[in-house]
Amino acid sequence: VSKLAGCTVTDWAARNVIDEHPYYYELIIENKEGMDLSGYAEEAHRILCEVNPRYMYFTAIDGMGNLRIRNQKPGTHKEWADALVASGRPVTQVKSVTIIDTPEKEDFFLCRITD
Repeated sequence: VSKLAGCTVTDWAARNVIDEHPYYYELIIENKEGMDLSGYAEEAHRILCEVNPRYMYFTAIDGMGNLRIRNQKPGTHKEWADALVASGRPVTQVKSVTIIDTPEKEDFFLCRITD
């Protein structure tokens, strides 16, 4: 997506959206330029189909919806890491978030979506 858009992706995270039918994956992208990347969802979906036959199968039979892309406010991932360190977590224990899999992460990251 970054190559197609000509921007610098600084961080990203993904989540399963299961409260809609069909469920789908959502890719939340933070880029240095603050560009709107939601228009690249179709290309990202095509690439996922090429590299992941199971994804292609389930989207083809309408078992799941196509990937969606959302835009993240620049600096969000750094803000998350800084908050963890400020709360007492050792910096060596702070890992990059790539999967939004807890309510805490969902609350933090979803309120910083810009679209």
